[in-house]
Amino acid sequence: MSKEVLFSKVNLKEPIYFYKVNEFVASFEKDKNELSSLEHIEVFKGGDIKKNRADAVKYYNERLNGMRDAKFFLPFAAPEDFVFGENSAFSVAVIFVEYYNEGYYIDYIIMGDDDETTKESLEIEAQIINEL
Repeated sequence: MSKEVLFSKVNLKEPIYFYKVNEFVASFEKDKNELSSLEHIEVFKGGDIKKNRADAVKYYNERLNGMRDAKFFLPFAAPEDFVFGENSAFSVAVIFVEYYNEGYYIDYIIMGDDDETTKESLEIEAQIINEL
């Protein structure tokens, strides 16, 4: 959605909040002449925080569904089916960001991680959104 610079050099007294979707894929150096990993961050910020969240979740679902039938030099596999050298790996996560400056920000993974991490992050996100 947004191609803005993710981090600025501004030191904020009050944080700004936004969402990002982080995608990571890796083939674990199948071929030394080929790229072995790729990371992409899509940022959703500015305007209505609830719309930004909805847009980030929609983008996450689109990317996650697209990855299931894709490949990165090698076919992707779920963690339980992964075989080194035969599969590529991927992860996609929705992150709620509490941003103060380029050196101080907090990422809360709300989708794409283990249940305990996302549960805690969702609780923090809900508290912050209610205070806004």
